[in-house]
Amino acid sequence: MNTEFIKGIIVPILTPVDKNEVIDEGKMRKQVDFVIDGGVSGILAFGSNGEFYMTEEDEMMKALKIMLNHASGRVPVYMGIGAISTKKCIRIAKAAAAAISVHVLFLPFMAYHSFPVIFPVILPAILPAILSVI
Repeated sequence: MNTEFIKGIIVPILTPVDKNEVIDEGKMRKQVDFVIDGGVSGILAFGSNGEFYMTEEDEMMKALKIMLNHASGRVPVYMGIGAISTKKCIRIAKAAAAAISVHVLFLPFMAYHSFPVIFPVILPAILPAILSVI
C-alpha cells in the first residue's frame, strides 16, 4: 500500500450546522477555503471533533460531497469512520468509498476501553470497503 500521499498537516474540519442542526453549506465552504488558504495538506471530515456520533449517515455524505466539491482537488479529503456499531462503520465506509477522491480513516469509538479487543472485530468487517478506496 502506497502511503506517500499522507504528509503535512491534515486538519480535522468542523461540521457547521444551523439552529435546526442542518449542515450549513455556506459556512462549510468558507471553512474549506480558510484551511486550504492557511496551507493545510489535507482535510479530515468527521475526524476527531466528535460530530460523527450525532450526524446521520446521509448528512455525512452530504458534507463529504460539499468538501470534495469545494476542495476541487486542491488538497486530499479524508473521511473519518467512527461509529458505535460495526454495521454503521461498514455502511459509512462503503458510502465514502463510492465518493471520488476520498481517503478513509478508521476511528474506533472513543468509549471502547479495550482497543486490542475491538479492533480485530471491526477491521476485518470494514477492510474490504477501505481497500476499495486505496
